[in-house]
Amino acid sequence: MLRTITGIDIDILLREARKAENKRANLFIHKPEEVLQRTLTALLSGTYLRPQKHDDVVLLTILRGTIAVLHFDELGKVEEIIKLEAQGDTKIVDIAPYTYYTLIPLESSIILQIIQGVAIEEGQRQFASWSPEESNAKMGDFLMYLTSIVENWKL
Repeated sequence: MLRTITGIDIDILLREARKAENKRANLFIHKPEEVLQRTLTALLSGTYLRPQKHDDVVLLTILRGTIAVLHFDELGKVEEIIKLEAQGDTKIVDIAPYTYYTLIPLESSIILQIIQGVAIEEGQRQFASWSPEESNAKMGDFLMYLTSIVENWKL
């Protein structure tokens, strides 16, 4: 079987993200039992993705827009920032297992995320203890802090 994702599908995904309280939406390409996760994600400016690490490799490809990928050390210090741009030179980032990262969309963006392994189960993804949960009142301040780091980083 062949499955295609069209520009219309991407536009619909962006509309869903605009309606979502968390300013993002997913389109799962894989079936839950498949050993390779493939997800299209729409990310709007102002969305918060809690820093996390996975037991497996994560591959991100930008399809539309621009995002900053932040890499953290174990204590939460930003070690590196990569800017993925649909209209720029850098399109893909390969994130090694056990690497803390988050994404900051710099404009409305679509990424293709590929993760080795079946759909995320408890323990496969670990959120950074030094970062607030999405529902935490400090989440907005933390997101502003991360955004200011991105703005001041030489990309």
